[in-house]
Amino acid sequence: MTVVVLGMHRSGTSAVAGLLHHAGLNVGAADDLIEANEGNPKGHYELRPMMELNDTILKQWGGTWDNPPAFPDNWQNSELALDQIASIRALIAEYQLHDWVIKDPRITVLLPLWSAALGDDAAYVAMYRHPREVALSLEARDSMPIAVGMSLWWEYNYAMIHHLDGYRTYLLPYHHLVTSPVQSSVFLTKFLNSWRPALDLHSVEQAASFIEPTLWRNQSDEGDIDDVNALYSFLVSRTGAHQSWETPTSIPRLQLPRALLGISDLSRAERKKSSDLTMQLVGISDLSRAERKKSSDLTMQLELKINELTDLEQRAGLLRADYETLQSDYIRLGEQNHALFIEHQQLIGYLERIRNRWPIRLGIRIKQTLTRH
Repeated sequence: MTVVVLGMHRSGTSAVAGLLHHAGLNVGAADDLIEANEGNPKGHYELRPMMELNDTILKQWGGTWDNPPAFPDNWQNSELALDQIASIRALIAEYQLHDWVIKDPRITVLLPLWSAALGDDAAYVAMYRHPREVALSLEARDSMPIAVGMSLWWEYNYAMIHHLDGYRTYLLPYHHLVTSPVQSSVFLTKFLNSWRPALDLHSVEQAASFIEPTLWRNQSDEGDIDDVNALYSFLVSRTGAHQSWETPTSIPRLQLPRALLGISDLSRAERKKSSDLTMQLVGISDLSRAERKKSSDLTMQLELKINELTDLEQRAGLLRADYETLQSDYIRLGEQNHALFIEHQQLIGYLERIRNRWPIRLGIRIKQTLTRH
């Protein structure tokens, strides 16, 4: 059983994909999934390579997830579309996307390509949520203006109800899922099992505990939706199981949402251009700051070298003074040594004279002594 979850962003697609996964359907390896974040704390249950492929396809048609392309007539049969269907089939083969929950809100506007790639081996769970709640959620997450968020809600849901024509579909409102998770899960399971039994009802009832009503944020009243009222009322009226979805003919296509998204896209382009210029200025400022820091570092190094040189000069001056003192002492000691040498020589001469005279005087005294006696 392959179940494809459709719906506008922030409409509970992650919640129902997580529910079906906990009931037993595969969503892929954890390393291949988009990580949980503040907006989806329990996870997205969405393959990153799938999202990247869908972004590429939207770009090739001149659009993005938040400004879907204005597809030309019969676009799904064009050469470009056929190449894109082949890319989707290659992704399905690579990740073996059979008996899986396939979920990415972008598929909602690209459904003709995905349904062609999947063939009849799929059932569709179409999530919808009050347009103002979606707009408020987008404003909180992406700072998207309310009017733009509601225009985007229109584009996705209008595409969904027209692209599902003839397919097995279960239309599930987000507020039913979060306020009555067990009942919603049981009804959804019975619909899926009526096509191809694959889910155990008891397991599904346990899996319903995955749904946390506290995560229903940005709640809104039923009123105050003006031009989107007809589309939202239609979704409410068609809630539940459809073995073969019938596309309505009573919902006219509004031009205002597309115009608002185009204006928003231009505004975003201008903001990006301004942001790029700011980044360039920041880059120049960073370079200037880096050069100033480099100059400051060199100045500090130079000051350190000057201080070292001054210290060396002071030490050299002290050494010169010590040398001059030692030199003076050396001269003085030399002079003293010379004086002692002269005295020594004089003493030696005096002793020599005494020695030479001493025997003569001694002989005279002996002779005088003998003469007396």
